[in-house]
Amino acid sequence: MRGPDDAIRERMRQIARERPRWGRRYIQDRLRREGFRINHKKTERLYREEGVSLRLRKRGKIPRVYRMPLAAPTRPNQQWSMDFIHNQWCSGRRVKVFTLGDDYTQELLALEVDTSISGAMVAEFLERVAHERGYPAVVRLDNGPEFTGKALDIWATQHQVRFDFIDPGKPMQNAFREGFQSRLRDECLNQQ
Repeated sequence: MRGPDDAIRERMRQIARERPRWGRRYIQDRLRREGFRINHKKTERLYREEGVSLRLRKRGKIPRVYRMPLAAPTRPNQQWSMDFIHNQWCSGRRVKVFTLGDDYTQELLALEVDTSISGAMVAEFLERVAHERGYPAVVRLDNGPEFTGKALDIWATQHQVRFDFIDPGKPMQNAFREGFQSRLRDECLNQQ
């Protein structure tokens, strides 16, 4: 004997097979558009009973590790920091802005704008600034592909400069750069 909800159940299973990333709400909307009279409570019950629930990926637990506080620089040229700002012109063309600064004096050492900036270009910028000011002891940066490549690694090894990579997803560890970049974006890039 067929139950009154068998047609709804069958169609719900078909939709779930066709669209595996759709959740209960999308399936309910599709059923209503197809003429089934069904409210959200009934949809939820049948959805659970049929076992077509959206499979959510569980995030792996990150082990807690005691982190040492970041040391603030005590003299000029001790620690530089660098980062990129990504923006887009009115024409839709993307642009990258490279910023480099001294964390002690908080002065901007380099500001380079181009549509594409590679790791080799970053090494050239650093060399140009170091030629005028001397080499820093440490450069703080994020884990972007331009910064983790071979060109910058070779530059750092040649000049005994240590790279201090921030933890992924922790921009506050590069606070001087992030603060400057927010002002640059607010006062310059967003105004143009």
